[in-house]
Amino acid sequence: MELLRSFGAVMDVRKIDETRTREFVISTSRVDSHGTVLPIDKWQIEDYNRAGGFYYQHNTGNGWNEPDPDNQLGYASARVEDGELIGVGTFEPEDINPRAEKILRKVDFGSMKCTSVGFTHDGWHWGDERNNEDPTIIYFEGQHLREWSIVHIPSNPDAVKKAFEPMDKFILSAIETQKSNGLRQDVKRAIMAQKRADLFINKLYLR
Repeated sequence: MELLRSFGAVMDVRKIDETRTREFVISTSRVDSHGTVLPIDKWQIEDYNRAGGFYYQHNTGNGWNEPDPDNQLGYASARVEDGELIGVGTFEPEDINPRAEKILRKVDFGSMKCTSVGFTHDGWHWGDERNNEDPTIIYFEGQHLREWSIVHIPSNPDAVKKAFEPMDKFILSAIETQKSNGLRQDVKRAIMAQKRADLFINKLYLR
């Protein structure tokens, strides 16, 4: 099954005493920027917690990018608490991973605050009004955490594009099952608008 990535908004960062460990709110049940909901009570995290890691910009070396061990920033675990999915990451020391040190400093400084989860899912459905759900929103029926990353927008437009493409592909296939032609057209227009915005950002940063 394809790995999907849900790009989150700014999430809370919590420092754990004076160690290199930080806590991040990496997901909630709010509607995300792709018009999907990841129910907080349906996260599967047991497998992840056996050997979890956290990354920079989803650069996991899984075929999208060249393998680089320093893109894994350290080891991590996850837990559900008070309606939030919490990622706990311990950054590798500077002598073995200078990249982890730099990102840790940026996190503590406050200039990097965004996180994004990579997951596979057990299925999905369009919202059912009988269950107080929005019929224009996709609700996942169970998702397995595979990785989470510290990310930034729009400093690396290519990485932003990679973070969005898998979810856009999923949504485009999903709307083919929706009977509303208007909804299909609206979603496609929204995705095309996002792609045009990405192209504009690319031009800005290539000047």
